Amino acid sequence: MPRARMSGKAVIVTGAAAGIGRATARLLAACGAHVVLADLDGDRAAEAAAELGPRHIAFAVDVASKSSLAAMFAACREAFGRIDVLVNNAGRTDQRGLPLLDHDRSSFEAVLSVNLSGAAMAGRMALAHMAGEEGAGEGGAIVNVASGAAFRALPLRGSYSASKAGVLGLTRALADEARAHGVRVNAVAPGFVHTDLVGALIAAGRLDPAEAAAKIPLGRIGRPEEIAEVIAFLAGPAASRVSGAILAADGGSQAFGGSRPPAAVEVAAVAPAEAATTIVIGDGFGETCAGTFWNDDARVVWLPSDVATDGLVLRSALDEQLRRHGGIAAIVDASGAPAGEAGLLPALTRRFEVARAAGHVLCGQRYGAFVSFIDGATLAGAAEAAAYRDAAGMLVKTLACEWAAKGVRANAVAGAPGEGACQTLHFLAGPQASYCTGSVVEVGGEVDVR
Repeated sequence: MPRARMSGKAVIVTGAAAGIGRATARLLAACGAHVVLADLDGDRAAEAAAELGPRHIAFAVDVASKSSLAAMFAACREAFGRIDVLVNNAGRTDQRGLPLLDHDRSSFEAVLSVNLSGAAMAGRMALAHMAGEEGAGEGGAIVNVASGAAFRALPLRGSYSASKAGVLGLTRALADEARAHGVRVNAVAPGFVHTDLVGALIAAGRLDPAEAAAKIPLGRIGRPEEIAEVIAFLAGPAASRVSGAILAADGGSQAFGGSRPPAAVEVAAVAPAEAATTIVIGDGFGETCAGTFWNDDARVVWLPSDVATDGLVLRSALDEQLRRHGGIAAIVDASGAPAGEAGLLPALTRRFEVARAAGHVLCGQRYGAFVSFIDGATLAGAAEAAAYRDAAGMLVKTLACEWAAKGVRANAVAGAPGEGACQTLHFLAGPQASYCTGSVVEVGGEVDVR
């Protein structure tokens, strides 16, 4: 997938002086955007902006202050005449390592005022600017930076976990509210990433980087640039129909639930240059997705749903493509439930057979990505469809944890078979999603592009 085309767009990135925010500002600037690098540390933000060149400005902002946020948006509009994207990245944590009962009100509020209520204020202000008076604005995108801590409790970091869990709810609710105005709202949930915050935990002796990496299925702590790629996707035109999505970029941490550490990661093979082939399986929506890949001038092989009815037939077909092309970059399963079948068991069995055949190829070559589209609309009954989606999603998460040691990523997209789902499948299949595995992305109602 080519990088986002953001030429002429005006973007605000909070927490832009370092880490994920700085990497995001750098990437979006490289994509052609005008960037406001906003941070509590105005001097560091100014240094970062100067590195990017004269098309970009810095702004000292306290995201916990409504007046400071208002001044930030005004500065963006004054400099660039518009506001197209807000990246809500500013965040803080309590470094003392105390249980919640030992926190006082001020320390608790200090974290939530930045991570949650500050994000909410900034999001509402951005929506007001993007929607315009009486809904006459040009639309836009808001990307909230949550955390893997949003999915599970972190003892001695309770206020941080609570604040980031709130960001997930904020994202979904604001997406519903903003959809009518042509504004998309999504979130990325990073795991451990080499940032100043993580560096402070390591320096304080509260995080052992080797121990942390050993608990991550991909076997390593992420890089800020990898999270920036996810943010750029969600902010840009490649995700023009995606809203309300939460995309985990944590090396599989959120998916892993084993009582033992994940298997040690083997030395992954280096994909040869000619291994840019993507295989898309499935009629109808699968053909549509294949067309999206073809539009990028990539080498794409489309296989009909019929080949997925027999695992041995599919495995033979995939082996043939491997021999023909010398390597497979990604396999996208959009085959759906078997034709004429409305049963839960046949639908899940097909998922298993396709995954097993794909794993044989990808794990054998020790690189690549597997992405599954989970619909369930063909099943008889809402209960069966819900059971299918949850079971199929957990199947993909399990594959991600088992295949990570082989250098293979596995993700899924769940929702209606529309353009937003197709765009997300495309991203997850590509190299820009290098730290995403074990993620099941719920793609909801789509946004009318203005």
